[in-house]
Amino acid sequence: MAIDNFLYCSNCGEKNPLYLKNCTNCKHYLRAAVPNIDFWKTTWQLFESPKKALTNIVFADHKNLIIILLIALAVKFFLTSATVQSLFNLIIPYSKYFWYNTGLLVAIYSATILIFVKIFSIMANRKGRARYKDNLSIFIYSFIPVILGFFIITPVAYGIFGKHWFISNPSPFLIKETFAYILVAIEVIMLLWSIFILSIGFSIQSNSKVITAIMVIFFLLILISEIIFIPFILL
Repeated sequence: MAIDNFLYCSNCGEKNPLYLKNCTNCKHYLRAAVPNIDFWKTTWQLFESPKKALTNIVFADHKNLIIILLIALAVKFFLTSATVQSLFNLIIPYSKYFWYNTGLLVAIYSATILIFVKIFSIMANRKGRARYKDNLSIFIYSFIPVILGFFIITPVAYGIFGKHWFISNPSPFLIKETFAYILVAIEVIMLLWSIFILSIGFSIQSNSKVITAIMVIFFLLILISEIIFIPFILL
């Protein structure tokens, strides 16, 4: 399947948005219905065949688990921020308002994602028709590798280093250097794979490699800025 967000009717040849099931011209069926996103099948396909997985996400009538995955991704970004800021001594890692600040920062990362996807949707619709909910679903599911890191790697890191994975006094690289570098390497690989998947998804939705490159770089700059410059503890 070509990287674009259109389906061509086999009956009349009309060009239709990727998410439609029936031709806008002759009402002929364009594709089989996909009621829901099969989470585990989609997760596997994101590693095996990202384009197919992302196309099925667009086809799905119900974007299940999106809210849960959004919150999990925001929490992961927050924990990454805590680790990075602690390692570079950018914070004072204590506050009696810890849980309040945790919720506030998760809300900030969630809002950033929602606003960013809205901006991308506006840009993408200059080259075709792409729905916001499809773009949001593609974005969140693209970061499934990072979310898996939250549920798998983060507990392992905490089990090995305890609070020192997030509060670097002493640094985890001084406690068990080899394990620390291995875990960081896995985290980086997961992030790079997520960015690769996101690039494919954005290419499908925008029909433009230029828009895709600009928006992916824009998001990375926003994410890095928030991780470094937004305090881990605000109060």
